[in-house]
Amino acid sequence: MSTSPSYRSTLQAPLAAAALALVASGCVSKLTGNEGNLVFSYIADDNAFDFNKAIAIGARLDIAVAESGSEKAAQLQAATSADPKVLSVVSTAASSATVEGVGDGNTLLEVEATVSGGETVSDSVNLRVRKPEVLQLHHVCTTDSKAHYLTGNLVGIAYELQLKNGENVIGYGLHPVKITPATGAALDTKTKAQQFLWLTIGSTPGTVELASTIDSRKLTLEVVAPAAIDGALLDGDAVVTTALVGTKKLVHVRPTAGGSPVCGANTEFSAQSTAPEVCKVKALTVANVTEGTIDAWGWIEVEALKIGTCTFEVLYPKGKAGAGLKAGLELTVKQLVGP
Repeated sequence: MSTSPSYRSTLQAPLAAAALALVASGCVSKLTGNEGNLVFSYIADDNAFDFNKAIAIGARLDIAVAESGSEKAAQLQAATSADPKVLSVVSTAASSATVEGVGDGNTLLEVEATVSGGETVSDSVNLRVRKPEVLQLHHVCTTDSKAHYLTGNLVGIAYELQLKNGENVIGYGLHPVKITPATGAALDTKTKAQQFLWLTIGSTPGTVELASTIDSRKLTLEVVAPAAIDGALLDGDAVVTTALVGTKKLVHVRPTAGGSPVCGANTEFSAQSTAPEVCKVKALTVANVTEGTIDAWGWIEVEALKIGTCTFEVLYPKGKAGAGLKAGLELTVKQLVGP
């Protein structure tokens, strides 16, 4: 979401990938309706303070309705578009309506809903629909147009639908990309995610191209087997790679292939401290990691014991052509200095 640190800014500094890992969720754009009776809202990954962002033609948006003032969920009775050629109402639920962008223009979403006192009220909200003209595509572990991925992994590719003037257009279910070869990766077309294209990488190593169908943008995915892992790197700048005595922190380790980082790598690994007097380390499983992360694998818990250099090793048993790849990493342990 553009109102807080997000993958968009982090992509400009890929070494700060620990900050990138958490997918923005729970941000909501809301606006009181034209008649003041209801509050309209939807999940937003762009500027939450701007309710009237344009919905993309071909994309859908779930808009909830609540009682004005208390913001208790209202019971939706009816929802219609003032101009079905611009916006259609494709379905309704207890307290929300799902709309879809149909054609370029502006219109009203008009609703009737029952509020907590039992009264049925009407209200409307202005909505815009625009045809997306630009598809931004980014790997989440590098700003390069090419990145490595492991066979069989489920990975996220950062994307953004925009107009030529840079304005973001919103909605889910619109994925204007072509995958070549078609067997190289499978796109999840059912997801409601608006920040990431979710791909299941194919089982065969090779080069996969992800190309926009609305402009000329492309990304290259170099797919390799875990046996190609030849090293590891610790994500983050000097702040991320510094721990304070008496504290625990999470750091993210990423395997490399051909010396380049592997994005979204889900493969077996372990970690062991080589300076046990300075720190303890523990590799975390997916079950230990907060749900909703774009990099759910590769996290290590570091417990800082004393000032010094915390050295540790990570082992990828399937790396180095199956012989196992061991890589040494380190971070600095400092004393917390009070005010």
